[in-house]
Amino acid sequence: MEKYFERCIKIRRAGLLAGLAAGILAFLILRAAGVLETGRALLAGAAIAATGYLTGNYIAKTASVAEYQNVLALLYQQLNPGEFISEMEPITKLRINVATKMTSKAYLAVGYAAQGEFAKAHTVLSEDELPETAGSLKGLLLNNRIYAFLLEGKYDDAKTMQKELTLFLSDKNCKEEFKNQLRYSLAYQSLCMDDNRKPTVQNINILEEDMKASSNELHKVDNMLFLYRLYKKTGDSKKMAEAASFIKERSCGRLYHEQALTFTDL
Repeated sequence: MEKYFERCIKIRRAGLLAGLAAGILAFLILRAAGVLETGRALLAGAAIAATGYLTGNYIAKTASVAEYQNVLALLYQQLNPGEFISEMEPITKLRINVATKMTSKAYLAVGYAAQGEFAKAHTVLSEDELPETAGSLKGLLLNNRIYAFLLEGKYDDAKTMQKELTLFLSDKNCKEEFKNQLRYSLAYQSLCMDDNRKPTVQNINILEEDMKASSNELHKVDNMLFLYRLYKKTGDSKKMAEAASFIKERSCGRLYHEQALTFTDL
């Protein structure tokens, strides 16, 4: 992705130009001083030029990671799904490795869902055919589809998809670390829905503590919407009002979460 971000392109170009300049200068100095014959002086200059280029390329790759994180921050910290989508969509169309492409699509789908474009979210998450060996990537995409269903309030669809996600816990192509993440996700999703029973105080307390501990602004707003729905089931009008105020204050009209507060059938 270092070939995509403008700052990274400039760094790579600067590395190339600096390397070329240093290589040419070294060749001229070595020849003028008579230290090396022409052939060896050329090799020395070429080596210096290559070092400059490789250094610039390495710095550009490092910078591309930071640039990518800046794009994610538009959604997860700044709560601006519109701007995030405009930045992430082109990245998903780059010629990059499958893992990075599909992970970027998973993020893009979260952006669509946060903006209330659920059909787009599901399309992005289901339009690619992945090999059987890509168990972790398949699990990631499926997990984000569940997130979209939860946000939209389609809990029955979320539960159906949870059954599919559970199958990845026995998939030999999924690493154990990823399986542990899935176990956490499944447990969290169940807390949010609470199986459509009257929510338990314990479950609500867990979600409240999770929200307080999170440094992810989008996760906080997600959590508060799920809590709002649970407060509604328990008839806790005071906490409902507090949750609604929290969501509106952070949404600023950009997030679907604010619109979801008006629905009464969840």
